[in-house]
Amino acid sequence: VVVRHLMLALQFMISGFFLIGVMVIYSQVSYMMTKDPGFDQEQIIVVNLNENENQYDKYLLAKQVLKQNANIEDVSSCLIVPGFGYISGTNFAYGEHSFNASSNAMDANYLEFAGVELLKGRYFSADRASDSSHHIIINETTARLAGLYDDPIGKKVYLGWTDGQPQTVIGMVKDHHINGFDQEVYPMFMVNWNNYDFVKDWLGYIQFKVKPGQTESALTAIERFWINELEPNYPFTYHFQNEQFALNYASYQRQKSMFLILSIVVIITSLLGLFALATLSIQQRFKEVVIRKTLGAPVKEIVFQLVKSFLKITIIASVVLVPISYYAMQNWLSNFVYRIDMPVWPYILTPLVLLTLVFIVVGSKALNATRVDLIKYLKFE
Repeated sequence: VVVRHLMLALQFMISGFFLIGVMVIYSQVSYMMTKDPGFDQEQIIVVNLNENENQYDKYLLAKQVLKQNANIEDVSSCLIVPGFGYISGTNFAYGEHSFNASSNAMDANYLEFAGVELLKGRYFSADRASDSSHHIIINETTARLAGLYDDPIGKKVYLGWTDGQPQTVIGMVKDHHINGFDQEVYPMFMVNWNNYDFVKDWLGYIQFKVKPGQTESALTAIERFWINELEPNYPFTYHFQNEQFALNYASYQRQKSMFLILSIVVIITSLLGLFALATLSIQQRFKEVVIRKTLGAPVKEIVFQLVKSFLKITIIASVVLVPISYYAMQNWLSNFVYRIDMPVWPYILTPLVLLTLVFIVVGSKALNATRVDLIKYLKFE
């Protein structure tokens, strides 16, 4: 009996662990899916450029032609597209501060196109020639590391690309996430495509902002232009910005599904074991049930006496389970730079769920045992 009870307690602990895991993972994934990444994702189509030659010229042609389409609001491009994972970097220096920063070349309209919030200064302007030569924009992280956060505008900084030529900071934008929330925001500076001719060879994607409800029509127009005019010898490949960025969380979605499936399997197994053990235990105490009932004991008291030992097992299993699960979930959450505070409710709800299941299964068996026909049973005995 002791061994059976220990096995049942172990099953409850495993069931509870997976239940808590599902709740914590669900909370973290939901947080990541709803957290503001700092840029607009909706209604953005990202189309791949296949050829490595004349990419910038192709971009200018696509922008000129497709921007005239009534279903397309705007066209833009940048080196580092959120969700696509390509990070290029070089040295960033200001005074005594020097560190590696991600470098993002872009069209003059990109930051406004992407909805990246401007905190200080201004965006790039296509009408200012200086913005295509020696002006840059930095994000908050870069400003902090360089000691420029309070007053960045007009400061002269040096980049690894510029061979000692200073660059002037004209704006500071809010940090935005290039990858998922399990990674910190990189220090980043932004330049116009025309600042450095060599970066134009790295232009890999063109981005289109389409009007709501016109996605299919816009895609048809883009694809027709692509295969007929821009890259007739290559397949037309595109992604939706929000779906691509959400791929950063795909592995965690799979973990959530895996934990849920395992939880269901383990709980069903535990309930089957609980049902068998409860049946055996009540059969062994059946004579006690009859005697108590004959002596006038209330049904509630009899049921409670039969259920009590199982409730104790569940409580003990929960007491052991909670610290183990808390430690494991804290370790899992430590993988995320941007994470939720550990929720308390899974550690309260899980023991209550286990206790409820025990009471339902064992209580129903105990209740059936109290319905014995005393006369027939005593006569038989």
